Amino acid sequence: MCLAEAVEMFLVKNGALRSHSPKTTASYRNRLQTFIVFLGNPEIDVATALVSDNAVHYFYWLEQRGYKPTTIEAKKQALSAFWAWAYQQGLTKQKLEIRVKKADKPPVVYLTSEEAARIEHAALGGTSSRGFLHLRDQAAFTLLHETEIPLRALAGLTIDAYNPVTRTLIVGTMTVLLSDHLCETLDRYLQARRIQEL
Repeated sequence: MCLAEAVEMFLVKNGALRSHSPKTTASYRNRLQTFIVFLGNPEIDVATALVSDNAVHYFYWLEQRGYKPTTIEAKKQALSAFWAWAYQQGLTKQKLEIRVKKADKPPVVYLTSEEAARIEHAALGGTSSRGFLHLRDQAAFTLLHETEIPLRALAGLTIDAYNPVTRTLIVGTMTVLLSDHLCETLDRYLQARRIQEL
């Protein structure tokens, strides 16, 4: 069985077993898709993909790509859960030998009154009849939340990186499949932007 098929089977069976919401399933899909992109071949056999050397290089690759430690741990945990399932299903004979630990929760940081006021002012600035900044901000926050890309990667995106036909976004060397909700959010922003530019 190829890796892409195995991932989809895992998402269906694991999601049903654990009563995952569609949002949780989408998060798992995005996290596992990163591993597929790293390997460069969705058709690779599961047993060939799930070997310790690939895991070690993948985790190192995530660090080199500039992902936050919490995002890296989330992607490690998703791969670990998929790997354990694949082992139970007999799709691979090798167990994941790397222990995955949850990252320490970062300390809670609160905005100052001045910072909160600046954010509120910026948000209100985009709510006029001809404004679209609020749609841009909504698209950016939704993109960060759903894809878990690093903030620096978001800052480097261009409109051309988004393909509404294939519902994908090119982030560096990765092609990320977007959810319907995220595509709708991006489309609303881009439509408002086009209208303003006329």
